[in-house]
Amino acid sequence: MSLEDIAAITEDGCLLSTAERHPSELKAALSKRMDLLNRHISRLDEQIRQLETVKALARQKTAYYSAVLDGNTDSDRS
Repeated sequence: MSLEDIAAITEDGCLLSTAERHPSELKAALSKRMDLLNRHISRLDEQIRQLETVKALARQKTAYYSAVLDGNTDSDRS
C-alpha cells in the first residue's frame, strides 16, 4: 500500500470516533477505506502471481542444474 493510500485511510481518524461524532460520515469513510483496501488487494494478487511465476522458473532452473550435476542432460553427452 502506498504512503498516499495509508495517509488517506488515516486522515478520517478512528472510525469509532467518526461514528460517534459524525454518524452521517461513517458510510463515506468506510466506502473510501474499502476502495483503497480493494485496490491494495488487487495489487497484492498481481504481485503474488508474478512471484509464483518467478518461483516456478527458479524451481525449473534448480531441476535443470541438478540434472546437469547428475549427468542427465544432452549437453553433457557431446
